[in-house]
Amino acid sequence: MADEMRFKPLVNATFLPRWTGRVVRLPCEIISREGDTVKVKACDGGEINVNLIKGTEIEGKFALFTGPAVGDSEVTMLEYERLPDESNLPSRNSAIEFFHDERFSSATGYAISSAGDLTSASV
Repeated sequence: MADEMRFKPLVNATFLPRWTGRVVRLPCEIISREGDTVKVKACDGGEINVNLIKGTEIEGKFALFTGPAVGDSEVTMLEYERLPDESNLPSRNSAIEFFHDERFSSATGYAISSAGDLTSASV
């Protein structure tokens, strides 16, 4: 799996498909839970399903999930971190968009040539 990489980009629903098969970090708001799957709202408002590790207890309203991107709107959890209840997702989204902006992505390590192809992983 892509977990070999130290670089784990922050993503929103828009940028998640670029990283299919790679480990990403997804800051989000919890919408609902059904069994070991949670539906979340990413920083840009898009909905994503996160497959939890069996028995994971989710606390609070906001979370940061780390795990491989599976397709266009799914992440499989490797790690979970509770974010503060006063988290500002629009501010986080601005940072995510900056890092993915083509003008800066080479410097930030987020440059990719095509979906799933990382050209700068030295971050």
